[in-house]
Amino acid sequence: MNRAFIKRVQQLQSIKPSSEWKTKTRDILLSQIRSQGTKDVAVPFSQKTFVFLTEGARSAYHMTFGIVFARPFHLAAALSVLIVAGSGIVFVAERSLPGDPLYAVKQTNEEVRMAFVSPQDRGEAELERVSRRLAELRALSNAPLSDEQKEQQVGTVADTLSQNLSTAQESLDAIDEPVKAVSLANTIKQQTASTRQELGALKIPLGSQSKIADVQSSVQQADQKALEVIVDRGVSAGLTDAAIASQLVDEIRSMTAKLGSLEMKVTLATVNQPQSRDDLIKQKNEAAGLLEKAQEDIDKKEFKLALEKITKSKDTITHIERALRDTANNAPVDGKKRN
Repeated sequence: MNRAFIKRVQQLQSIKPSSEWKTKTRDILLSQIRSQGTKDVAVPFSQKTFVFLTEGARSAYHMTFGIVFARPFHLAAALSVLIVAGSGIVFVAERSLPGDPLYAVKQTNEEVRMAFVSPQDRGEAELERVSRRLAELRALSNAPLSDEQKEQQVGTVADTLSQNLSTAQESLDAIDEPVKAVSLANTIKQQTASTRQELGALKIPLGSQSKIADVQSSVQQADQKALEVIVDRGVSAGLTDAAIASQLVDEIRSMTAKLGSLEMKVTLATVNQPQSRDDLIKQKNEAAGLLEKAQEDIDKKEFKLALEKITKSKDTITHIERALRDTANNAPVDGKKRN
């Protein structure tokens, strides 16, 4: 054991609280106890858990204090035990879900880690959190819970997931280096593509659909922002015209496929509403026309003009999808109109 280290540890034995400090602390504690009286106070479970853990750690500290500082060579072992115990709690918490006692520990651990992430690396860290939230949604969709419990817990995860996506998107503006910004933008697009697939495969209660729709909106916004960065900063980052064009063409293909499926959905949802059907089909055709013009702009290497048309087409698709959801929500059930 390093002698200098042992000497410093031994010096800690002489550090004792003053009588004045003891008296002042005692008076403060007694004052707080008297002010509370015998009234029962509702304490959140997460706070109870925190107090339990901290009090346990404090008790363990006092029980081992004399041994550790009387025999400095035990210090490393004692610290190791504390670290392992804390790591064990965090490890167990990693598998927790909303509603579990240790979920607060999991969230706190994430926030602590994020506090040490630089603005330049924030986006990638937030995307890791997106993957964690998706894993939680998968677990919740298969969990043996009532629909009411699932709705509440899915809502909690969905809100956090939307925030993670928004923060990842916003972090693009904090990156000065074009190469790093475009790299993150490509990573975001990969993540949004997989997120769409996972959200579509979830089996969740009907009451959670609005929350998932909010997440899908955040996915679209993040994807759009990433595409804008690729178009605006791609050349500065060393991308070729062909690489930028490929990104835009992939976007057009994806949206064209979505428009094709929307036509069938519109037809089925508006069987008894010919006026509404004609209006939505007209909007769908206008969006398809914008995509054709965007392809022409890409052929001319007018990438920013193409992006503008793609964005307008996306907005139209979003409007049509919202109209279809409203139609479904207002559809009669057993002869009665839904509230």
